[in-house]
Amino acid sequence: MTLTEMSLCYARTAALLQRRIQSLRAQEPEDPEAAFHLHRRISELTPLLREARALAALTEHYYDRSFYGYEQYRL
Repeated sequence: MTLTEMSLCYARTAALLQRRIQSLRAQEPEDPEAAFHLHRRISELTPLLREARALAALTEHYYDRSFYGYEQYRL
């Protein structure tokens, strides 16, 4: 698998995570405990979404000489 193909996988994963987060935000549970668990699930998925987007951009532009982004992933 090439980095370009990996980039597409990360982008698809980010899109799925975004849709899931949107669907969870659309829910309005009446039970306070269910609301807590819903907000907790959203807060757990949000960093995964951020990471998937960052990795999609990184792997897409990995071989571009002009790309200097994402210092956190550099060795």
